[in-house]
Amino acid sequence: MRRLLALLLVFCLAPTALSIEPWQDNPWFWSQDGQPLMLLGGSDDDNLFQWPREQLIPQLNRIRAAGGNVVRNTMSDRRDAGFEVYPFLKLENGKYDLAQWNPEYWDRFETFLVETKKRDIFVQIEVWDRFDYTDNRDSDPKRWESHPYNPPNNINYTAAETGLLNRYPEHPGQNKQAFFFSTPKQRNIVALLKYQRAFVNKVLDHSLRYDHILYCIDNETRAEPEWAKYWAELIRDRASQADKTVAITEMWDDWDLTAPRHRQTFDHPELYSFVDVSQNNHNSGQKHWDNFLFVRELLSQRPRPINTTKTYGADGNKFGHQDQDAIERFWRHLLAGAASIRFHRPDSGIGINDKAVACLRAARLVESSVPFWELQPAAELLADRDDNEAYAAATENYSTIVVYFPAGNGKVQLNLEEPNPSWQVRWIDIDTGKLLRQEPLQGRMLDSPGQGNLVAVLRRADRSMLPGESFELQGHAAFLMLPNPEQRSVPQPWVLYAPTLLPNYPDEHERWMHEQFLKAGIAVAGIDVGEAYGSPAGNHGLSALYAYLVDQRRFSPRPCLLGRSRGGLWVSSWAAEHPGQFSGLAGIYPVFDLRSYPGLTKASASFQMDEASLQAELDHWNPIAKATALARAGVPAFLVHGVDDQVVPFTENSRALDALYHSFDNASHITVEAVPGQGHNYWPGFFRNQRLVEFVIERASGKE
Repeated sequence: MRRLLALLLVFCLAPTALSIEPWQDNPWFWSQDGQPLMLLGGSDDDNLFQWPREQLIPQLNRIRAAGGNVVRNTMSDRRDAGFEVYPFLKLENGKYDLAQWNPEYWDRFETFLVETKKRDIFVQIEVWDRFDYTDNRDSDPKRWESHPYNPPNNINYTAAETGLLNRYPEHPGQNKQAFFFSTPKQRNIVALLKYQRAFVNKVLDHSLRYDHILYCIDNETRAEPEWAKYWAELIRDRASQADKTVAITEMWDDWDLTAPRHRQTFDHPELYSFVDVSQNNHNSGQKHWDNFLFVRELLSQRPRPINTTKTYGADGNKFGHQDQDAIERFWRHLLAGAASIRFHRPDSGIGINDKAVACLRAARLVESSVPFWELQPAAELLADRDDNEAYAAATENYSTIVVYFPAGNGKVQLNLEEPNPSWQVRWIDIDTGKLLRQEPLQGRMLDSPGQGNLVAVLRRADRSMLPGESFELQGHAAFLMLPNPEQRSVPQPWVLYAPTLLPNYPDEHERWMHEQFLKAGIAVAGIDVGEAYGSPAGNHGLSALYAYLVDQRRFSPRPCLLGRSRGGLWVSSWAAEHPGQFSGLAGIYPVFDLRSYPGLTKASASFQMDEASLQAELDHWNPIAKATALARAGVPAFLVHGVDDQVVPFTENSRALDALYHSFDNASHITVEAVPGQGHNYWPGFFRNQRLVEFVIERASGKE
């Protein structure tokens, strides 16, 4: 086996990782390195790269801590906060030289790219923001008049050469600014285009070195289609020269997504690999939902990610919105199938304020039950529904349903075909970002338990796993997933999985992994012994399952053990007591040390002793202490663990087990994939780890 692997890809600045791209398995959503991503975020400005470092870092940390992983970044240089700088060098005579750069602007941009990369925060760049080139803003009535591109302010061209006027007082939406007519198939303003191209190429000199970037040509534009096409082709050509593939779109101004102008991106997937429908966020209620589904239907023959990088809504903003509008728009787009959703900056949006943070956390809680890329809009499931009362999405087989209730005590009837399905409901409070409660569904009426924004995650207890068997063993519920009959064998290879806590674990995140086992002819089984934490009672339950499958069902006497999170306590404790009765140990951010999780106070009850007694006998009961036997024997092991895990600390668990193996000169028998930048979360790289899957299949199959 291999020694400890530090996966430095997260920090690497060279383009060794694949760029973010539509996911091959479901192109409505994004992926990177083949792993699907749900992009959610918010920020307090649109051009964060301009922020001083002492402000930028706390902002990015707040976004990441909330579960956010996407920001918008216009390459804007307007002086909204007073600290913004232009990209061009200012000469002693007060004019700008567009052929020379201002290092401060580009240093800030580079810092921004580095810091977002470190935090796995993706960036949607908008190359041009037409609000930079207008005098129409009351807060900055000389914005264009003062800009370096304005002919009187630079040494590079004249008004006569470019057709650029000294003043541009019209709203940019009127599209009269000559700046946006420079390309060859428009007015071919050669003197201006030279410097525009130089600017875009300079942006790409920086951004193409990274793999976490999306490109949008403009902000809510009404430009001629040739304008965007020119820049999209330039970006694509530059990326091709760098042996990269990049995702590009254009954002149109129309609030009505059925407007013909939007077809300029909808109808051209060969040029625009995703679409941005941010302006839909000026709509509300059913119209907002229906508009989005119109686009989804229009793109259904060739699906692409649908982004919404500006979710409008904030109390008292100039559009007459409220904070509630932002929350509702976020959740409608989320359940309708958006690939990326970000709260717009104040005062047009709520940015990354406390309400936004709670909303992001609530969304990630939903994701912990069902990945959003497994959901489809499912309005047909809701009956007796008033306007804007509730919205629904569901998995393809309807085993999981998610229902969002905007603020107000909602109550809907569920259209469920089968007569008596058994459902568990997780109620999540969007306004606090916390789990409210979990309970069985009584009948078919779903009644929100409060006046705030709430989301219900319904899971069918009889469909919480892949097809297989559910049975009872010594008073404990157990499950068995079996390969297709033609792939079974005697003895039957299998995986002993933990923690089995039905109907919650195993869950949807592990579906792909278990499917790979079944396709390889490997069965998967587990037994629900409650919160056992590696205690004698828990080990007794695992032994009962082992004896039943081996003695009565002719299963292999050497399964591979797989522990996720606290399941690591279960399988490592049982393994230490049953040498020779398993073939290997695999783990996804596994716990091995009771002190790190759940702590001795909580664990002591499972061991039927008080905390002091457990502390006194810890060397006997703690799985990490018992694991000395595994390390000494060189039991094959494969673990994947996030270095930034705050729930199950990496150092005290996976790293500690690796150190034990090293101490017995058995480092070659353990592989630990240490993932920088990841914590205790649902990052697909944990659950779609091909190397872990191959290890489990190899060990369970007896391929020593």
